[in-house]
Amino acid sequence: MLHGPYISTPIFLHFINREMHEALRRTLDTKNMLSILSILSVTHTSTLYCNVSQIYETSYADEVLLNEVLDLALAGVLQVLSPYTSAAEFLSSRQAIYAHDRQRYPMYFRHAPSRLEALPLTSNLALRTTAELAEKFSVWDPIVPHRSGRSFIVHANMSVKELDGFADRIHRVTASRLQEGITFSLYRPYLGEQFGDAATAEFRRILSDAYVDHYVNAFSGAVTLTGLPGFEWYDRSVDFAVFDYTVLRTLLSALGFFDWIGTSNDWRRSERAEHHRSPSHTHFVWTLHSVLRALGSLSKASILSERRAAAIQVIRMFLADRRLPRINGVDYLSFLEQAQQVLQKAALSYGDKDFRFKMAIARVGDVKVKKVLLCTANKNEDDAVLQAFAPLGDATPRSTVGKATVRHFGVYEGVELHHVRSSTGSHGVSGLNTVLSEISAELKPDFVVGVGVCFGLRKAKQNLGDVVVSEFVKPYEPAKLTTSLFGFLPLKQARGEKVPAGATLLDRARDAVMGWKEVSVHFGLVLSGEKLVNQPQFRAQLLAEEPDAIAGEMEGSALVSVCGRNQIEFIIIKGICDWGFDKTDDAQPLAAANAVTVLRRVLSDGRLAR
Repeated sequence: MLHGPYISTPIFLHFINREMHEALRRTLDTKNMLSILSILSVTHTSTLYCNVSQIYETSYADEVLLNEVLDLALAGVLQVLSPYTSAAEFLSSRQAIYAHDRQRYPMYFRHAPSRLEALPLTSNLALRTTAELAEKFSVWDPIVPHRSGRSFIVHANMSVKELDGFADRIHRVTASRLQEGITFSLYRPYLGEQFGDAATAEFRRILSDAYVDHYVNAFSGAVTLTGLPGFEWYDRSVDFAVFDYTVLRTLLSALGFFDWIGTSNDWRRSERAEHHRSPSHTHFVWTLHSVLRALGSLSKASILSERRAAAIQVIRMFLADRRLPRINGVDYLSFLEQAQQVLQKAALSYGDKDFRFKMAIARVGDVKVKKVLLCTANKNEDDAVLQAFAPLGDATPRSTVGKATVRHFGVYEGVELHHVRSSTGSHGVSGLNTVLSEISAELKPDFVVGVGVCFGLRKAKQNLGDVVVSEFVKPYEPAKLTTSLFGFLPLKQARGEKVPAGATLLDRARDAVMGWKEVSVHFGLVLSGEKLVNQPQFRAQLLAEEPDAIAGEMEGSALVSVCGRNQIEFIIIKGICDWGFDKTDDAQPLAAANAVTVLRRVLSDGRLAR
């Protein structure tokens, strides 16, 4: 099953790195870096990111590259990470750790270009780069092979005794540093000619690669591009073809992208930034990635370079059909729309020639990316959703629909993923009923998921943190109030209807957790109403009215009414945070996180894109 790009997986721009270029004995090539950035912004909806040091040290004296980076950053396409909250704090820290090497780092001691000072920073206080690298190289073991399998002792051309001496020198220099940064400049004076050029060059590559590892690991599942000419030493195993620069460039070239941009010096930068993750861009990328995954699956080669060569050959044959329409879009959006149509037609045509491809690409002939709207109603629910689907936080695109802010996470596992936060409960001016009514008319989601926390009704069989999935939802507020036959006792006759969850959503949820033991999941009837239930007597009354109910919450009634009226599938996936009495918020973070974990299982492997 093919599915779309992983929008929650950022792409780290490791190639914008002066130290890396020098470790590879390459000169900084602005034209090449612009090409990579342009192709990435066209072929991916993922957020791109790098650290602020990379930008300062690479583009300080390069206005063309700086303009590209700044425009992408201002548009939210590129996130520039910093462990500091302001540019002034960052510069002050660099001046401290590079005071010993001002000649090599002049950009931190001279007045920076005004556009560089305007660079928006994403503060991440957890990025302890210098401290983590100091810890790593104070115990660095050259005997341990590089993650690529490359052996330092072989490529450094050293004896075991020389190797011990080299490692000891690295450990001593690292331990004796004061506040200097962990860069090759720190070690260079202590290596000299004693250990030879081969060992020094190999260590320099390992050092720059450690920086890449640090920033890739800053976000779970982040990737770097493979297939960058001259940077193969840093290739990491990723989803082949979709994240391979050479393959992406070949396909764009075959689509006529470079003919289309013509003599544009900035590769139509403003258009790419403005329309990043727009519906046209999102649908083009989904189709592109589906085609690439199908084409990539045709090669059984295990070596990356051989798979790349095979994919490139197939791409050229794939788009060689002269009956395919010619792309002549006058603007970026029309190019994307026409290119998507060409890919769809080419997929159908090539599928007639290659049955394996036809099976792999079955969905691309009639692509419709389904939309999933996630609904939350408190901060713990928000935090769990944002942590799972928006690791770069404020970079997440958003729009205003009616009076509600909708976050757009892009294409995730083959579906467009969106998020809205309402007030607690279904009713009121900002309750989910009002918010969802406005959003559903404009966004037209295919699926709506209420995700977050609830109270459990089966304490003997449930635990805090267990997750509840609705098979049915029953609003408990509708009722007829009368008195007993003799007029002494009030009587309540519940009139809410049991409404089934969406058939597709329920099926995918059952499939997702079958045989899965990470979180306990309970399927059944969920009650919904406007009351914040914290009373054992009322809880007992709910169970008396609906003995089969397994949980209760406050927003499901809105899902029942709005989704029912608009024929939208819905489901509730919520974690148990209390029992409807003696409430505290202590278990809410765990319950919300577990609910999102189950939601990710439901979305995984393109289950909802099928």
